[in-house]
Amino acid sequence: MAADVLFLDVETPNGHNDRISSIGLIRCDCKGTVLAEDSYLVDPEEPFSEINMRLTGISHADVAGAPTFPEIWSRSLKSLFDGAALVAHNASFDLAVLWKLFDAYELDRPEWNYACTKELAKQWHPEYPDYKLPTVCRCLNLEMGSHHRALDDADACRRIFHSLIMEDEGHVPMFAPYSLGTGCGRRSNEGAPRGSAQRAKSEKTADYCDFLNLCEMIVANDRVDALEAMSALSYVEEHDKLQGDPLLDNVCSLLAAALADGDIDEHESDQLVGLLQGIINPCSDGVSHRQVQIEGKKFCLSGTFYHGSKECIKQFILQNGGQVLSGVSKKCDYVVVGDEGSDAWTTKNYGSKVKKALELQSKGDDIQIVSEDALGL
Repeated sequence: MAADVLFLDVETPNGHNDRISSIGLIRCDCKGTVLAEDSYLVDPEEPFSEINMRLTGISHADVAGAPTFPEIWSRSLKSLFDGAALVAHNASFDLAVLWKLFDAYELDRPEWNYACTKELAKQWHPEYPDYKLPTVCRCLNLEMGSHHRALDDADACRRIFHSLIMEDEGHVPMFAPYSLGTGCGRRSNEGAPRGSAQRAKSEKTADYCDFLNLCEMIVANDRVDALEAMSALSYVEEHDKLQGDPLLDNVCSLLAAALADGDIDEHESDQLVGLLQGIINPCSDGVSHRQVQIEGKKFCLSGTFYHGSKECIKQFILQNGGQVLSGVSKKCDYVVVGDEGSDAWTTKNYGSKVKKALELQSKGDDIQIVSEDALGL
């Protein structure tokens, strides 16, 4: 173990996670005695996003006239970091931000050995409901200041660390070398394909397809973490054509709500996985034909059908007492998606009719999106 330990927390201005707006640090010796502590507001020299301002309480106005990170680093931070092992709660986030911050400013990055109190709490207390900073403090009966105030969070991390060590009869956990990717880094959508539709897309549609590709990468492991949620929010914020899209506004609201305390627990992750999978492939739930009532209901058809032409599917619905509409509206009960897809679709899994149905669903309308098998053909 290093002679000293540096407990830290950073707050970020936006979803890029390569700048900081605040940093809090507490340096202790090997016995836990506090040697130094400090916190700084930092001019990130980058825009602030709405979600991060709500999360951290720090805005453009708060950092007006504040020093930049290189100024703080050379003036005081370098000496605080020197020779110390690093400890943070959810360290993969804080250290990834710092790693990219050094790269952004082309600063010489010191070698870091680190431990994560979130991971330590998971190992020693698998019974906890989640491992967010406030939850772990509450379960360990530790006092905590204001969450997302950098120095308060660093102090909470310090208290957790020493509490867990005391539980383990003073055994100090191993510190591991850190490099970007050691923890859960942000997935990138760089180079992602624009979808499989053959016809030319508008800029908004192309951006929407790229967002779906990003979502597919995020849910590939059936888990959504805070960095991934922030990357999805950041993508929408950075693409003007997606602003005001009713479906994505709803998705972003739910992502922001899950990020309200800066971390995502297992329950929130499961909800987000379901949400994102639902907009990637709205027919993935496999509704049975026994659950679809045709008589007296209104249908809209999308795509090419395995069981026959669209006219054949229409006649089947009419013969069974249903109606077929030309477009999707609030009057529609079901959108039926053909199993053969369509080159005219704007995404690889659906087109504008399904997108409209998803938007209506996000507003609370009772419209279902089903595959053609759900009709019992």
